[in-house]
Amino acid sequence: MIDGRPHARCVDAHGDAPVFRSRGGPIWTKFAWSAGLSLFFAAHGMAHLVGTSRSFQAASDGESLDYLGGAWTISDPTMLRLVGVAWAVVAVAYMAAATGEWLGWRGWLRFAAGVTVFSLLLSLVALWAAWVGVLIDVVILATAGWWLRAHPDEA
Repeated sequence: MIDGRPHARCVDAHGDAPVFRSRGGPIWTKFAWSAGLSLFFAAHGMAHLVGTSRSFQAASDGESLDYLGGAWTISDPTMLRLVGVAWAVVAVAYMAAATGEWLGWRGWLRFAAGVTVFSLLLSLVALWAAWVGVLIDVVILATAGWWLRAHPDEA
């Protein structure tokens, strides 16, 4: 058993080595998907630290940052630090989602979708500097929504 689910033992294409199958494919395929998803969410979390760094740097240098496409300028160091903390919280939450996926936590995708909603809101506020984040978040939400609808028993 892996992840609490029974797996069928079968023979590979050459007929000589045992292969464990999981969800209709070899177990190494599940490992590759799991590793890829975990790394993707970890990298996306790390990208949010750019917002943290920029906000804290602006606060310490006495600079201001433009948000909402230039309609809102933040120059107060305390407010800049709060925005930086918001970026950091989302980064840590994405790291938690990546860890949850890697460890096989069944609720990781719902958690990641919730984090992505906050990431999207934060990225929309930070337009135009975070436009790539908006695109990535929309793709994550669309994919998660499709997966959760298509596989309700696995989420």
